[in-house]
Amino acid sequence: MQQDISFPPYVRFADIYDKIGSDDFSLRMLRLAQRLLWKYKAEPSGALDLACGTGSAALAMARRGITCTGLDISAEMLAKAREKAAGEPGLPVNFVEGDMRRFSLPLRVDLITCFFDAMNYILRDEDLQATFHCVNAHLAPGGFFIFDMNSVHALEHIWGNNTYTEDFGDVTYIWQNEYEPITRTGTLTAVFFAKADERNLYEKYVEVHIERGYYIHEVKQYLKKAGLDLLEVVDPHGQPADESTNRQVYVARKPQA
Repeated sequence: MQQDISFPPYVRFADIYDKIGSDDFSLRMLRLAQRLLWKYKAEPSGALDLACGTGSAALAMARRGITCTGLDISAEMLAKAREKAAGEPGLPVNFVEGDMRRFSLPLRVDLITCFFDAMNYILRDEDLQATFHCVNAHLAPGGFFIFDMNSVHALEHIWGNNTYTEDFGDVTYIWQNEYEPITRTGTLTAVFFAKADERNLYEKYVEVHIERGYYIHEVKQYLKKAGLDLLEVVDPHGQPADESTNRQVYVARKPQA
């Protein structure tokens, strides 16, 4: 009997992340963030992208002349980001390994971002609070913090106890979801079949991803405790969001000194 090979999140997924277009979502969120910054007449010169993954958003900011640091806990995802950055020498971008719940970098920036529901991977209230405190410590006065989260509604009804599959040719995946209403957590078991060589042999491996949903009033409370003002919550199209919105995009700002 063949035994499934299991990995922590974003280890083997790093090899195929860009191939299946997962980085495109962060780029869409970045375009929304840019529109929101224009709305507030903000023009950041420095940025920090938390849970930067393969670096697509950080690189896009750097191409616009924004000095950007990408931080991620996955060494495998960072390796892909650095490989991409090496192909564009001279860009004002660098990547560091770190945990967004507890990081300390020698920088203060005008903008901190965190895209593609990475905040939902924080499963405890105290860790979300700690993350927001770290954000405050690295924001310049008047700086913006923009991030998106899957809503409780999305984890319950979109993830739910549903199964999704998609075939990309060289990669096929199956998402198997389980939702726990008491803890508001969704457990996604990702089964991948990836082409291993030119003989059309495929490797099967598994990653387990767990996300927790937070209500808007909770996020607002934790932001406030961290010294950040919540300006608005919108959907991916920039329209006002509520608890029934599947993806909520938060716009917060550090007060001026």
